[in-house]
Amino acid sequence: MGAINPGSPAALSVVFTVALAAMLLGPFAVRVLSNTEPYPAILLPSGAGKIAVRGSEATFKHLTLYAHDSAGHLVPIDPRRLLAPIPTHYLYAIAANDFGQREAPTQPIFIRR
Repeated sequence: MGAINPGSPAALSVVFTVALAAMLLGPFAVRVLSNTEPYPAILLPSGAGKIAVRGSEATFKHLTLYAHDSAGHLVPIDPRRLLAPIPTHYLYAIAANDFGQREAPTQPIFIRR
């Protein structure tokens, strides 16, 4: 085997591979070290991630919706039926916003002419 000529397709392939690896190592390091998805998300699809573990315990969120029926009893609600046609994976974000019922903070804006 001899040396690779600088202008050959093999040399360009090696340069491209090294450049691509260098571009992907930064986001990968952010993902591994901080457990956050860098933007743009080129590493994993949306929703993929690590499970936060402290010691030997893992914590998972589980959200169950209840409503009062006509007799006043609490009855569990199917999130798919409640949110349709909104995808159910938006449920946690919608619930965190109190289903849009939280009063939005307001502040005055001053415009000068």
